[in-house]
This record gives sequence, structure tokens and C-alpha cells, in this order.
Amino acid sequence: MHGWASEGFFQGVTVRNDELIEDGIVNPRKVHTTELFFDLMFAASLKQLNGYLIEEEISYLEYLQYFTSTYFFWMSNTYYSSIFGNDDLFHKLFYAVFSVLIIYMAMFQSGGWQEDGYGSEYGVMAGLLRILTAFVYLKCYRF
Repeated sequence: MHGWASEGFFQGVTVRNDELIEDGIVNPRKVHTTELFFDLMFAASLKQLNGYLIEEEISYLEYLQYFTSTYFFWMSNTYYSSIFGNDDLFHKLFYAVFSVLIIYMAMFQSGGWQEDGYGSEYGVMAGLLRILTAFVYLKCYRF
């Protein structure tokens, strides 16, 4: 086997931060193609959000709320992957599920929070993302 599979499909958690890397305790982390694709999902989500604003399907206040929540999900996941991220099968599946939920969030941004919009569906997707993120952090604590 070669690549990420050579180290095992489900690898343990390795904490990586600047101090541990500078002291030579852990190796610096590589950015994997899975994460780059994952970042593209957020870029596409924000592009779609800008389209809804231009087409006046959402107000500026709704745009700010959607943008803030999307940015929060991207930053919280970037923080996780910078410290605990790995390129094993578990993380590939995690990024796949997270990306699908981000796509659903982008779809449910249209119409805003009004009755004709999809605000409640957006909220459900955001809740599922929070639960998924909590489970991943719990996995880090357990292993």
C-alpha cells in the first residue's frame, strides 16, 4: 500500500501545534487534497450566498447572518483540521459528510428567514453540522 493507506485506514489522533512542531516533537502537517476540496465547498457556498443577495432573494441582514454562520463553520473546521486533522479514511468520510451538509446549507439560504424561505431547514443543517463536529472532537478525546 502507498499514500495514506500505508499508515492505516483509521489512524490515531496526533496533536499538532506550533510549539510541538518547532521543538521537533511532531512533524509538520501536510495539506491534503480532501481539505482543499472541502474549502472549495465553502467558497461555492459563499458564491451562492452572494448570488442570492444580488438577486434580492435575501436582505443585507440575512446575508450577514448567513455569511457569519458559514464563516464560523469553515473556521471551526479549519481549526480542528490544523490541530487534529489527518488523511485517514475516517477524516475522508468526515469531510465528505461535512461537505454534503454544507451543500445543503447553501441550498437552504434562498428566500431568507421568511415563510417562503428555508430558514428552518438551514437551521437543521447547521445543527447537524454542530453535532457532527462535537462527535469528531469527542473522538479526539477518546483516542
